Amino acid sequence: MRLVLLLSISLVVSGCSTSRNEGNVYAIDKYGMLPGGDAAIYDPIPRYPVLGGFKLNQGTPTIDALLEAFSANGAKTFKGRGLKFNYVEVYPGRAWCDMSFRSGLVVYVFGVQFVQGDNGDVVAVVRNMRTAENYPVDYKVLDVNSNVYAALLDAQHLNSISLTQVGPKP
Repeated sequence: MRLVLLLSISLVVSGCSTSRNEGNVYAIDKYGMLPGGDAAIYDPIPRYPVLGGFKLNQGTPTIDALLEAFSANGAKTFKGRGLKFNYVEVYPGRAWCDMSFRSGLVVYVFGVQFVQGDNGDVVAVVRNMRTAENYPVDYKVLDVNSNVYAALLDAQHLNSISLTQVGPKP
C-alpha cells in the first residue's frame, strides 16, 4: 500500500513539474506578456530600440549641450507631441538622460544613452524602458517612441533658434 501511495505521489509531482515548462514560457520571455495571452497578435519589442539620430549644430555643439536643450525645452515640446507630465533628468559627461512622460493612461520611464559617431552625428538608444508602476512595456511603446523622438528634435530645434536669434552682444 505504501508503494502504491509513494508511486502515485511521485507521478503527481512529476506531472506538475512538466506542465510548468510548456505553453506560454516562450511568450513571456519573447514578448514580456503574462501567461494566457495570445502571443501571435503582438509584435516583438526590440531589446534596445533606437529613438533616432541628431546632428550637432551651433546651438548644440556637444552631447551635453543637446541634453541641456532637452532638459530646458522638453516640457514644451513633449506636451506639444501629446506626451504629458514629462520630466527629463540629464547626467552631464555621461551621455545619458532619464525621462518620464505620460502617453494615454500609461506613464513611461526611459533611460536613454547617446552615442556619437565618427562624423559627429549622435544616435539615441533606449537602454531601459518600463512603466512607472514597474510593469514591462508592451508593443504599443513602439508608437510612443516616434513621438518621443519628434519631441526631442523639437527641443533641440528650439535651443538652436533661441541661440541664433539672440546673437552676439555688441
